[in-house]
Amino acid sequence: MKPLMAVPESLAKLQTFMGQSVSTSFLWDKENSKDFDLQLEFYAESLLKGIEEQGAVSASERLGTYNRDYWFRLFTILQNEFPAVVKLINYNEFNRLAQEYLQAFPSCSQILNYLADYFPEFMEMDHRWNTPDLKKAVELDYCFIKAFDAPQSITSGKTGGLELEPLKADC
Repeated sequence: MKPLMAVPESLAKLQTFMGQSVSTSFLWDKENSKDFDLQLEFYAESLLKGIEEQGAVSASERLGTYNRDYWFRLFTILQNEFPAVVKLINYNEFNRLAQEYLQAFPSCSQILNYLADYFPEFMEMDHRWNTPDLKKAVELDYCFIKAFDAPQSITSGKTGGLELEPLKADC
């Protein structure tokens, strides 16, 4: 088996700057829950130098497309995981909540199934989202997530040699 090539330092830096830039959080409008601004000033200058402008679209705006899509994908995943919470506060407010959650508990895995793992803990923290109704909705939705991801029970008593553990969840 061939050993893996070392990642060139320039590529590692580029990947780091790209990751930092696309994960830059939105700046939400205080008056209108739908409106947000990209924080273009936080994009890595060295990264922007390598992106060509295209017509009237600046390098920052082009990178902003990836920034927006990154957050919209995470919002969509969490919206699907917490439908009761979305119903209580609407999609736009939920996106604000989701961004605050992800800033407090950034994803540590490439597997998106783990994105919501600390949402119940986040809801216990001191912030404007910490209300009894929202906490109960998060708890309910999280129980459904855990139940969906739980191993299937085997009713015949035969496990095919697998050792099964009971589900460890607070639900």
